[in-house]
Amino acid sequence: MSETTETPTYRKINVPTQYRQAAKILQQVSEGKSLKDLVYNNKHIRVGTTIAMLNKIQANERQLDQIIGKTDILQKIPNKYLATYLVAELIFGRGELSGFSKPVECVRSYHEKLKEALLDLGETPKTNINLYHKVPRYVRLNTLMMKKAEAMEYFEREGWKYIENTFETYDEFLEAVKNLDDESYLSDFHIKNLYVFPPSSKKYFASNELAAEGKFLLQDKASCLPSFLLSPPHKSTVLDMCSAPGNKTTHLAAIMKNKGKIYAVEMNTRRYNTLVEMTQATNATIIHTINRDVLEITDEDVPNVEYILLDPSCSGSGIANRSISDNHKDSSRLYKLSGLQFKLLTHAMTSFPNVTRIVYSTCSIYPEENEEVVLSCLQKVGNFRLVNAGEILKNQWKNYGNEKSYPGIGQNVLYASNDDDCSDLTNGFFVAVLEKFDGLNEFYLEKQQKISAHNEKFGKRKAEWTPEANAEENVAVENEEKPVKKKKKWINKCYQ
Repeated sequence: MSETTETPTYRKINVPTQYRQAAKILQQVSEGKSLKDLVYNNKHIRVGTTIAMLNKIQANERQLDQIIGKTDILQKIPNKYLATYLVAELIFGRGELSGFSKPVECVRSYHEKLKEALLDLGETPKTNINLYHKVPRYVRLNTLMMKKAEAMEYFEREGWKYIENTFETYDEFLEAVKNLDDESYLSDFHIKNLYVFPPSSKKYFASNELAAEGKFLLQDKASCLPSFLLSPPHKSTVLDMCSAPGNKTTHLAAIMKNKGKIYAVEMNTRRYNTLVEMTQATNATIIHTINRDVLEITDEDVPNVEYILLDPSCSGSGIANRSISDNHKDSSRLYKLSGLQFKLLTHAMTSFPNVTRIVYSTCSIYPEENEEVVLSCLQKVGNFRLVNAGEILKNQWKNYGNEKSYPGIGQNVLYASNDDDCSDLTNGFFVAVLEKFDGLNEFYLEKQQKISAHNEKFGKRKAEWTPEANAEENVAVENEEKPVKKKKKWINKCYQ
């Protein structure tokens, strides 16, 4: 009797979830959606890894297209976003791929050809590998849970050597940071209880037990600037308008030594849960979290607010490579973002009668979200003025706004930069400090003069132009009934 041979069955191997979800986000970002929102609202990916890789892809879009174009990968992997993410992971990321699905195996088989194609381009890739290897690991000590002496003793036991801060200038400090060896660290030049470790320490702190306990916060220096520049005194009342994930909020609590009150508002449910977890983990007991749209929050909801921190949703262009050209800007998305930012900052300036100081910040390098938003708000609200942020840092800083394009604004606002030619060794960032005063600022007065001149020339129309009033007028004009034109009867003259 002859034996029958069973045909083996093969199980399809799926593409790892991380790759599938990241490719989906890449596609949605290309359609103009917010990278941050997409990543934070996705429960199936590693947040930090995904943001870093997508930034690299955006920075090297042209190069990736050329590299992939020299192969037939897209003929074998129809999903170009998945193919792009896998190729970027292989040549700009870890240098290896996970799993054995067909798309992964396909890209893996082209590894050598892809590297050769990259070399043939003769260009240095604009990747965070090349750019961010110079950026140190900043570690903020959570003084609500650990004293400075205890932290330094811990670092010493772990084999770290502390370099005494004897620098007279900011440039001397930056040079020392660039030359940190793999076993040394120092204190930041500006921000108290912020330590600077070499880039090679990032893996060490990623799994550090005290970081997991909330005693160390892995927070970039640029992200520490807004709370530092706001500097609310103990027992004051603070509003953090867009709080999640909570780094800046908990920094404020530490500055205030857990004395006073901080209202932390976050509308997104998932991000709000992250905020709650962080405030609890860091023992920031003066933080009162609120899961609402901050534009609906009034002085009755958060009484007696004196200080406001506003770090709204933005393009995140400062986190990506600053060499990205203006051609990569999504003008439509920037228009929408700056409109929201204008509403939020105006709300901060007009809705809380006891406020004395506001810090507005973004992780964007685009003036549309920075100087232009500040200028528009100062033109609308007269009783606020800009504080020279550089003077708060005793003029020990490298990057400021564009005074030529925005006179009276640029010299008073700060940018943090990771450009090689003028680097603060941080992510890209923007900060403006505004304070209430008894007079009227120059931008408001200039705007009112223009309105008055216009009214004198063309007749009185409105007491003051505002974007809201202009929008309402446009709607009214569109809805206004227009006279119906009487159609002429057509006559066939040829027939006559």
